[in-house]
Formats: sequence, C-alpha cells, structure tokens
Amino acid sequence: AAILAAPGTASAESTDVELIVGHAHVSGSAAEGEVYINDAGRTMIPLRIVSSAMGYTTVWQPDGSIRITSPDGTVDVSLAVGKLDYSAGGQSGRFETAPTLRHDRTYLPARDFSELYGSIYWDGDTRTVWIAQGAGVSYQVIGNKLLRADEAGARVLALPDGLRLRSGSLLIDREAGGARYVAVQCDGGHAKPLQLFRDENGALGYLTDIYASAFWVEGDRVYYTNGMGASGWIDPSAQNRLYETTLVRHAGDQLLVVERLGDVVAGSQFEPLDDVFGVVITTVGIIGVLLIY
Repeated sequence: AAILAAPGTASAESTDVELIVGHAHVSGSAAEGEVYINDAGRTMIPLRIVSSAMGYTTVWQPDGSIRITSPDGTVDVSLAVGKLDYSAGGQSGRFETAPTLRHDRTYLPARDFSELYGSIYWDGDTRTVWIAQGAGVSYQVIGNKLLRADEAGARVLALPDGLRLRSGSLLIDREAGGARYVAVQCDGGHAKPLQLFRDENGALGYLTDIYASAFWVEGDRVYYTNGMGASGWIDPSAQNRLYETTLVRHAGDQLLVVERLGDVVAGSQFEPLDDVFGVVITTVGIIGVLLIY
C-alpha cells in the first residue's frame, strides 16, 4: 500500500477536497465526516464514510477501539483514537500519526490510511484524493492525468509521444487474454473516439481508436460496439453493430498501421445488453466472440 504524493504545508484547515473511492465520487459533511487538510498540511481521511463506500463494517469495541471488517474477510483492522499501534489482518503495525477525532468522527492522515486500505493518490492540481481498493490493477482519470494503482501504489501513466489526455476523459478498461487494456480520450472533445492502449506493467502502447463502448482484444483483432449514443461522433441508430479492427504488424512484431475492416455484424443479429452481451456467429468467415463490459 502506498501514497504517491501529499499536499504541501497549509496555513489553515480546508475542506475543499474531492474524494474518489474506487470509481465513486464520495461526498461528506462535517457531521458525517469529510476529507480535509489540517493546519499542518496533512490530508485527513474520515474512516467511517470511506469504509462504508468500500462496503466495510465499522464497529466500536467495548475497550474503545475501532474494528473495521470486510464481508469477504480480507480486511480486519483494529485501531484506537489517540494511539499509534494498530493491527491489520493479524499483523501489528504502528502509524506515524495517531487517529484523531473531529466533530466526533475518526480521522487518519492519508499517508497512514494507505497502510490499511490500499493505494492513495493526492492530486494537488485538482485537490482530489483517490483511494484505490485492494491490490489489483485499477485506473482513474483525475484532471488530465491517467492513474494506475496496484499493490506497489498509485502513479501517473505517461501516454505515448504526441498524445495528451483530455481533462475529465472517459475511461474504459478490461483484461483480455492475460493482458490489460485501457481506453481514454486524448485531446479533442466529447465528439472524438477513444484511444485504446495495451498496458505493459505501466508502459502504454497505442493500438487503435474505438467507440466509447465495450471492446475485446483477441490476438491482432480488436472488436468493439458502436457505443452508447453519448455524443455526435457515435451513431445512436446503429448501436447493434460490432466492429472489427485488425492490427497490421511488420517484422519484429512492431505495430505499423491500423486497418478498419468495417462491420462484422449488423441489424437484428446483434442486440447488446447493458452489462453482458454475446455474439453467436456462423461459419461464414467470421469468428464468434464473447464480450463482457
């Protein structure tokens, strides 16, 4: 668990901070608990609302300690206000700063909070805290930055030369064939396609442009739908079309050009669903694929 960056010294407390837990924007209040930056410049995280957003249970114990558990048993944390010692998963640890009370809510500095809850990233440009749950790979767009979190922590990913992430870009990611892929909007506005990248342990390689939709990668073929009618670039009257793009390579297996082959399936043969959809295709020279979004 790790935190990439922290704010500099502040002169007074501030609650003008946005909190993202996983992919959900979480709002709070002084009564419920809210992220704030104290007069020492530390970002303070409210335990209860973050635990609730993650689906965890927070219980005050008879001895005054606080126990936080997850339904699957992977999280079992005990700590106490004003004490540096804590336990997580049966292992003892020690915070740099003890949990504190504010408006009767328990807070922990973000740097110590990451010892319990996975990776935490602070973006000073947008005054945003992102908490990435668990040790798996996850992505988030904050401002014009694309972030990747894993068991080593959270960090900003560099796009290939010549590409710049559009601020507030859409983001679609998935794992296919043992590889990870992420699609975002680079430059332009909402009416532009997404750029699809293969993620090689944090190094992004551009593949092709796709609609803002579900996609699947099979070898040198990329399959994607016609989107969800979210902008003028997408044809909302043809959302039941499945497209195929072939990645053409030269010697050395380096990507040379991208060739769009057009519609694979059209009309009533293909009816996408909101979450899971499949395509059953006969042997008329077309491959059958299963797409999960």
